[in-house]
Amino acid sequence: MINDFLQLLFPRICACCDQSLIDTENVICLHCLHDLPLTNDYTTKDFIIKKALRGRLIVEKSSSLFYYEKASIVQALIHDLKYRGNEKISPYLGYWHAELLKSVHWNNNIEAVIPVPVSKVRLKKRGFNQVQGYAKAFAEVFDIPLIEDVLWRASSNSSQVFKGRLARTAVIDKNYFAKNLNKIQGKHILVVDDLMTTGATLEACGNVLKEAKDIKISVATMAIVA
Repeated sequence: MINDFLQLLFPRICACCDQSLIDTENVICLHCLHDLPLTNDYTTKDFIIKKALRGRLIVEKSSSLFYYEKASIVQALIHDLKYRGNEKISPYLGYWHAELLKSVHWNNNIEAVIPVPVSKVRLKKRGFNQVQGYAKAFAEVFDIPLIEDVLWRASSNSSQVFKGRLARTAVIDKNYFAKNLNKIQGKHILVVDDLMTTGATLEACGNVLKEAKDIKISVATMAIVA
């Protein structure tokens, strides 16, 4: 009876389709899990992000969990995380993605995880960084430190999603800065983000992190635009 009452107050619904979850389901229903478009890039070593950033940022390894398209269940999932405050999605995807990568030893030699930050304005408005839970899960599965005081973002008043690459890069390059670079000097770091569109955010973050000496950068994202 208590469970029924809690279900009325806090309904357990799928983050993709908004249908009720059964007891054995968590965050995403089995139907949507089956339909999610996994990239499986970790099995083929077809590093999609690395290819997209070629000539812009040197990346050791990269992986995206899903392909992203407009009006898709992946868009619904990311929207539920970022704009409806469903924080459970972030660690759920993080554990899933990290375990897949660990199963093929993708994480070998990676020494720290750095989440792409949000601005203080965005953090206050949203209440959380949508990438933090994802990053924490990677750090736990890989048994490496999570470093959150190296990469920072200045305030920005507008979303950059789906702007063209040159327009995004011109703005985003000015948005990120680094501190405490001694913490990552000589390390192989994993930068994690939610969605890669043009790659401008990852490029900007990588460029400021490269101010540290002798670092290597790998990248993981929840999704990449197909």
